[in-house]
Amino acid sequence: MRKDDIWRILKIDETKNQELIKEAYRKQLINTNPEDDAQGFMNLRNAYEEAVKLCSEADEEQISKNDIDLWIDQADVIYRDVYKRRNTKLWEEILESPVCKGVDTYIEAREALLSYLMNNYYLPQAVWVLLDSKFYFVRDKEVLLQTFPKDFIEYVIRQIENYSLMDFDLFTVSNGGDIDDYIRSYYNIKRMIDENKTEDLWQELHRIYETGIYHPYFDAERLRYYIGIDNKEEIEKLIKKLSAYLNDDYIAYYAAKGYQALERYEDAAHIWEKLCEKFPMHYGAGIGMLEYYIHKGQYKRANEHALDLLRKYVNDEAIYVLLVKANEYLIAEYEEECRKDPDNLEIKEELAWCYYLNARIDECILLLNEIPGGEKEKSWYLKICGYVYLKKGELPKALEHLFKWLDLIQASKEGESWKKDFCRCNQLIGISYIGEENYEQSIAYLKNSISIEENTGEKLSTMERLAYAFLKLGRNEDCIDVCDDIVRQSERYYPAYIHRQEAFFNMKNGKGVIDDYYKAVEAYAGFAKPYLIAAKVFYLYEQYEDSIGVVKRAKEAGVSSNELEFLYGKNLRLAAQNAEESKAALKVFSDLYKNMSEKSKAIDEDKEKNGKNEDEFNDLGDILNETAKVYADMGQFEKALDTIKEAIDINPKDDYYTTKAYLYMDLELYEHAIEILKKQVKVFPESEYIHVCLASCYYKKGRDEDALELYKKTLDINPDNVEALEKVGDSYINLYKCKGSIEYYETAIRYGERLLELKSDSYCYVHVGIMYEKGYEFEKSLNCYEKASELNPDDMWPHNNAGYVYKLMKRYEDAIREYKIAIELMEPGQAAQPHSNLGTCYEILERYEDALNCFREVLKYWPSNQNIHENMASVLVKMGRYDEAVEIHLNMKKKWGLKRSEANRSIMHIYEASGNLTKAKIYAWKVILSYENKNWRDLADFYFNIGKLQEAKDFYSMSINKESKEEPDYYVPFIGLTSVYFDKNKKKKAEEWAEKAMTAIKNAYGDENNFTAYKPNGALHHYRLGMLYLMLGEHDKAEAYFTKALEHLPCQNCRSFKCYEALYGFGRMYEDRKQFDMAEKYYTDALRYNSSALYRRRLKNVKKRQGKK
Repeated sequence: MRKDDIWRILKIDETKNQELIKEAYRKQLINTNPEDDAQGFMNLRNAYEEAVKLCSEADEEQISKNDIDLWIDQADVIYRDVYKRRNTKLWEEILESPVCKGVDTYIEAREALLSYLMNNYYLPQAVWVLLDSKFYFVRDKEVLLQTFPKDFIEYVIRQIENYSLMDFDLFTVSNGGDIDDYIRSYYNIKRMIDENKTEDLWQELHRIYETGIYHPYFDAERLRYYIGIDNKEEIEKLIKKLSAYLNDDYIAYYAAKGYQALERYEDAAHIWEKLCEKFPMHYGAGIGMLEYYIHKGQYKRANEHALDLLRKYVNDEAIYVLLVKANEYLIAEYEEECRKDPDNLEIKEELAWCYYLNARIDECILLLNEIPGGEKEKSWYLKICGYVYLKKGELPKALEHLFKWLDLIQASKEGESWKKDFCRCNQLIGISYIGEENYEQSIAYLKNSISIEENTGEKLSTMERLAYAFLKLGRNEDCIDVCDDIVRQSERYYPAYIHRQEAFFNMKNGKGVIDDYYKAVEAYAGFAKPYLIAAKVFYLYEQYEDSIGVVKRAKEAGVSSNELEFLYGKNLRLAAQNAEESKAALKVFSDLYKNMSEKSKAIDEDKEKNGKNEDEFNDLGDILNETAKVYADMGQFEKALDTIKEAIDINPKDDYYTTKAYLYMDLELYEHAIEILKKQVKVFPESEYIHVCLASCYYKKGRDEDALELYKKTLDINPDNVEALEKVGDSYINLYKCKGSIEYYETAIRYGERLLELKSDSYCYVHVGIMYEKGYEFEKSLNCYEKASELNPDDMWPHNNAGYVYKLMKRYEDAIREYKIAIELMEPGQAAQPHSNLGTCYEILERYEDALNCFREVLKYWPSNQNIHENMASVLVKMGRYDEAVEIHLNMKKKWGLKRSEANRSIMHIYEASGNLTKAKIYAWKVILSYENKNWRDLADFYFNIGKLQEAKDFYSMSINKESKEEPDYYVPFIGLTSVYFDKNKKKKAEEWAEKAMTAIKNAYGDENNFTAYKPNGALHHYRLGMLYLMLGEHDKAEAYFTKALEHLPCQNCRSFKCYEALYGFGRMYEDRKQFDMAEKYYTDALRYNSSALYRRRLKNVKKRQGKK
């Protein structure tokens, strides 16, 4: 075998790992049965052995054979000679070997033998039985399955328990050919004829001829082939050749088929009759006799024989067709007799049954209506009426007659037929109740029938109805118990797998559903339901490729179903990784919509005529709903919206409105989405997803409290909803930010920790790491990022976020290292943050050119990113390159759509930093004159910084009047007004506004502790409290707060090595104390990190007070 073929057959890459090879071999064995595909099985086994051999060639050493190896050699000698192979005495002799008896070698010998038999598996049944008597293959099945492939062990057990097809005593070998090759070719030929795929038949026949081996089964298969093409000359020859082997049942059966093809019906019947005597359940021989009786005109005998067969093979279509054929002849005979003798009730009873069996129900009822009144109370009449009205669907009439019949049965328990009648009547009553959907009533009668039914076929049929009734009542476990009982009695009883599969589905037992799917399609591959339920399970478990595989297998089996096709489209949509794959889903829905639109009228007519259609899915609205989702996946939201509106026009389902809401969310039309979703949460009060979506809309609209309420309701529905846990945690982090209370942070962390208990993947560890970061619990945050990186070493985000934490910890070199790792891991242009964050680190360290290079790298992929342009301008200002910083904002306004007011405001601050206050004031006026929304607070700060206190006062006052009191930083303009009055030396007025500022802070945060608790703004808030206490004249408190601000770790958005606000605060405090030298020191230090005009103004003032220039 070529080396490439080895790995192709095993479906793995080349490897030296024997465990991987063994696992691959076992996986392929699932789909390669030695009985169905002998050559494929052999190729797989050879590939496995060659792969194992390749593994050991590199370091192979010569090892002497042990006792078990020598024992297997003895078995091989027997196996290689067909005459020895069929000699049980030779096998008995080697089974007496000490290795088969020793406590320490028995198990090893058994495993060695089975390993040998995996490649040499054609043995007479007598030998298999003998081996089992020594090694207990059947008894120890579960133990063996832990070591050997399931298909192989089941094959072994089948050979032990069932009649072996190949009679090894019939082999003749002329030139030492390989028996196993012969058998494999024989099975290939048999399979080709079974499947009517005979294109390669002659090639396989030639291979058989070349072996020099003969077995009459080979000619039996040739006979089957010639019967199929009606070559009478070859049939004649082969029957003559096989006449010496008619004692073999397999050969005899096909010889009879040959006689039938040659129209030698007596010869055929002679063989079939013998087979029926020998094997009462021989299906083929039974059919043969039925056809013979019809051919001979023995229609009554044919009728009786067909009914007897139907009791063995319930609902068999082939038998039923022949029964109808015989009955048509009988009907003609009986009708003629009735015309001659109208009072002959026996003939009328027979005729009525023939009408019933041939589905001529109306004629049957007309005949029954002619029966005299006294006869209508007799068992035969009540019995047939029960059958007929049940068949016609007139269930109350059926039950009326059946209950009268049951009374007569129970009144007289005499004769041989009463037990059979009791079973049948109870069965029919149970089935009638099922027809009325009165499942509870049906159960007792079905159980009565089952309890004493002796006919296996009828009993299984009634058990199937009982299982169905339990299924419809939602008693899934009872349904499963009944189905288990059915399959114990008949492994291939198809309906049991269907009902059990559906019950497993109802119980959310995915494994049970999939196991029964495989069993059902193995028993019969042509019914849609097992495929549909299996595909649904894979779909619900988000295993979309597996679900697609099920649908494809159904298509290969020729099974079509609207619902299967619909599910196929849904899976394609959810599995799609690109636009082309989404288009494939779109085509499925488009074709299905077109086909169903064309057939909808025919479906309606069929429903009106025949009741429910087996393929009931015909909802065009559902198809449009899914089509809308595909358009949304492709970013075609307007098309999606038009499509879902069309679906709503067809049928205003709540699901469609939900989709419409989701589309509004995609279009960021959150108010429209909220309007729909508020109604939907009432329609679907248990829908977690709708609650989450409405909460998300509230969040997007800044309605945090409404969002939090909805997320909490989601957790009331399902405490383990991962998305709700995440969002509730985020909401409490926001409350922590806005309200400052540490309790909010601690609550958020509890939700985060619960999230990790449920879903400890890389994403969740990163998310909880960010939560810890907000509480400045940096070690815990870093620990989360480390775990995230362990779970997904290729993920850049844990490293990016770790870098951010190190930056806040002022461990800048560690931060730079992590950012660089993140950059190495990400694809070019994947994200802006790693380069941007690295640039910020360089900016803090005053490595300005390095910072600019980082920002330029981001702009290669996101040229319109406003934040990055502003970062570059910030660095250029620190470098004193003011004109270039201004140019950046002017270009942003021209090229990237930056609002004029925003550009003017930024340029205003650049000129303020440069000391060019004339130009700064010009741009301030441009901001004021802008028709766009104005940031009064920012203008107030600017005028305060440059010493224009009246203008500052006016704009701070406007800010207080126009801004919402609900905003957490509403207090800030109060501090601004306080500062204005303090600078004007109006101390009482300053104290008055300071008190108002304190009140605003308390209204928003509760107290000072909460105000300073939110650590990402800790330094800033300590500074602001320090300024208020300074302006209240409480210098000690002011100094304490300034100290804490300076000692505090940087605020989350800080781009400075030191807190320049705190430095300014100290300077202002010392200035107020008239310690001008100390004030000068702090103002100078503040100016090093920020070139605000305020710091220059105060520095100039203290120098002047000291007589300095």
